[in-house]
Amino acid sequence: MEELFTKPTPIEETYISCLNYNNERRKEIMQSKFLKLGLNVIMCPGIKNSSREASIRLGHLKMIVNFINSDKKYLLAFEDDIMIDKNFVTKFNEFVDNNPTSDLILLGYLTNTSNLDSFETIWGCQSYCINREYATWFFNEYPFLKETGMDSLITQLGSNRVIIYPPLVIEDGLSVYDHTGQQYFHDSCHKFCMNSNFI
Repeated sequence: MEELFTKPTPIEETYISCLNYNNERRKEIMQSKFLKLGLNVIMCPGIKNSSREASIRLGHLKMIVNFINSDKKYLLAFEDDIMIDKNFVTKFNEFVDNNPTSDLILLGYLTNTSNLDSFETIWGCQSYCINREYATWFFNEYPFLKETGMDSLITQLGSNRVIIYPPLVIEDGLSVYDHTGQQYFHDSCHKFCMNSNFI
């Protein structure tokens, strides 16, 4: 009797990584959340740099390089100061299946409004999924890109991009910022998006 071939789900074809630099508490919290969701996530320690922004940027690049060196079809990237939808895996599989040609699917970002006109009106890359073609292109182009926030670099350049709304990943609302305006914006985004589905 022939064995039936079962097509792998998108999550099974995905290299999953979480950027965590020098913060054991956040690492433990995220590992606990991933365990509850049944996600096999590789923690990426990032790259030490004198600039926090540069460390984050290089950490994201490291996740992309690790993905390229894997045999997976997609990269699912997380930052470590987030909350995740309880039904993340089911929603992720459905969305990827329904958008098979997307270069980038933005799963987590900063917004305090439901009026998302374009990628240019949102900030952050708390979580995203990119395919192998886009990852390879991004890695090859990275040395020539303008030095700016990694959210702008990753999310603003894909030719076939999709935003999931409401987001499946949000900031946890615990981060503290020196700039009053930044603090207000991050807090307002967390309050706007927060609901009981997030862990």
